[in-house]
Amino acid sequence: EILLIPLPSGTATVVCRVIETRAETEEVEDEEDDDEFRGFVTASTRFYVLADAAAPNALRINLLNAESLPTKQQSADLVQVNCEEDNEIFPVRRRLLRPAVALTAVVQAGKGKYPMTNSCRVPMDCCVFDRILLYLQHVDREPNIPWKFDPTLAPELLNAATKLQISGLIDAANKVLGSFQERVRREPIRLAEIIRRNAAIDSKTKQRSDTLLVIDNMVLDVSRWLHEHPGGSTIIPEQALNVDATVMFELYHASRNSFLYLKEFYIGELAIEDRHILPPPNENLPCDTNAEPSPAFLEHLRSFTSWRLRLEDLKQPTFKSF
Repeated sequence: EILLIPLPSGTATVVCRVIETRAETEEVEDEEDDDEFRGFVTASTRFYVLADAAAPNALRINLLNAESLPTKQQSADLVQVNCEEDNEIFPVRRRLLRPAVALTAVVQAGKGKYPMTNSCRVPMDCCVFDRILLYLQHVDREPNIPWKFDPTLAPELLNAATKLQISGLIDAANKVLGSFQERVRREPIRLAEIIRRNAAIDSKTKQRSDTLLVIDNMVLDVSRWLHEHPGGSTIIPEQALNVDATVMFELYHASRNSFLYLKEFYIGELAIEDRHILPPPNENLPCDTNAEPSPAFLEHLRSFTSWRLRLEDLKQPTFKSF
């Protein structure tokens, strides 16, 4: 974190970088507490300022009456968790690590056969472990409420939870991945079915029952998300149904975040025999726009959709002759 502090004279601004945070914690085994590492600055928060010895002389600041930084006290309740892939360190309450069976030696340190230790290593980077911590904090405080997470993170979380042997998180990730396997159809989806389902009207709501899109031959069911669409709920039905919507996706949804949603809507692949008759959205495109997506966009899109079915994975229909 960077802090910009203007001097009272108004002639300059001091650039301060936060290099360390410390939290005073009581060594209470099971008392519910606040998140001491994602907390708030309060009236009792103390700031210690150190001069940057490596700064050029012209920019170096001389501190007057500066208090010395107190010696850091290592609480027996805190474990220094080192992320092996980037060497970042997290101070974590020991009891939060209990669900991680692979870390039993540090959780039970000083008891029975386990020697005393206040540190351990985990085979992942800090971003992944930070998500693991969010899960551990959730189950510590709300054990009876399922933890909600971005479904696109399920493979990553499953891999990390398997390494740390966190059975609850393994089950949660597998549940999300299992729903993907159940939703996706191995049989190729025909264009006639897409057109039929897009035309069907619910007798109760008098609205379209399904909204299916085709992007790079992926068939996406966006029915439940349509009303959440940032561009409004009408633009997709008006412009992108029953056509190859790939170039429209390139025009309006080229960000990484948009790609991450695709797996949630994916239900299968367009049948090979229908790909050449899928019409382009020419009349719905802005003027002077090519109806074909760019090769660079397709390459970028496919780098985010490695989970889609391959042609060899599809179950082609079989025909019997009599």
